[in-house]
Order: sequence, then C-alpha cells, then structure tokens
Amino acid sequence: MIDRLLWIALSVVIMGLISGASAGALACAHWGILRILSGLPLEGTRYLAGAAGLATTSFFLIRNRDDLVDR
Repeated sequence: MIDRLLWIALSVVIMGLISGASAGALACAHWGILRILSGLPLEGTRYLAGAAGLATTSFFLIRNRDDLVDR
C-alpha cells in the first residue's frame, strides 16, 4: 500500500514538473516572439533562450520518466 502511494506521489511530481516546464517554455517562447516583433531583440532572444532551456528540461524529463518513477 505504501509503495503504491509513493509511486503515485512520484508520478504526480514528475508529471507536474513536466507540465510546468512545458508551460513555461510555451509562455517564454510567446513572450520572446512578441518582444522581438515589438523591436526589443535582445530581450526577445533572452526569453527564447529561456524557452529553449525549459523545453530541453521537459524533453529530458519525458525521456527518463520511467527511470525517475521506477515502475
């Protein structure tokens, strides 16, 4: 019973991290594009770099999800 609760808790945490990182990447990319189009290319590229970092984080979390949760 405890093992199942621990597995569910880890799954929720990992999926929350994946969802949060993906949503953050989407928001940063959107803001970056808007900054670039509004004439602030330096700020826009910083947002896009942050979006790339968050997207890479979520990619690695998705790729290693089974190892992190230990099914």
